Amino acid sequence: MLFWFVLSQFSQTVMAASDGAHHGSVYDLIAPAVNFLILFGFLSIKLKKPISNHFTQKATDIEASMKRASEKAKQAEKNLAEQKAKLSKVDAEVSKIMEEAKTEVTTFVKNYDDEIQARVKKMRVDGVTRVEAEKNSLIMEINGELIDKVVAKTKEKISKDSSLQTKVAANLLKELR
Repeated sequence: MLFWFVLSQFSQTVMAASDGAHHGSVYDLIAPAVNFLILFGFLSIKLKKPISNHFTQKATDIEASMKRASEKAKQAEKNLAEQKAKLSKVDAEVSKIMEEAKTEVTTFVKNYDDEIQARVKKMRVDGVTRVEAEKNSLIMEINGELIDKVVAKTKEKISKDSSLQTKVAANLLKELR
């Protein structure tokens, strides 16, 4: 942009010099050239430090970016190595987990079978006990009925025979004394 500005100023000066009827000489260009050199020198002095600082800052930023990129590349390589190591151990880990699962299943099945066997045994014992209790209850009931029948038959027989009534009364009085 500066170049185009300087070129346009230089061209205007040359054209202004050639407006007259005479042709320009090299001496006509000395004043614009001096102006250009002064302007260029002034701009160089004033802009040297900001331009230098700008390029220095850009270089520092690029250097920092390169360091970050380098660090990230190293971290990525480290992560890649860790992931590869994990992947190489996956088959062993899967085999280990499968063996643990098989062991747990075997233990569960064994414990479940043992529990079922214990329940069956307890149910058998409970069944036998229940049958025995029911049997005893029925025997007691039958005995009670049998005794009731025997007592009823005896009462009937005693009530029909007066000699037996006398003997029973005598035996009861004898036992009461």
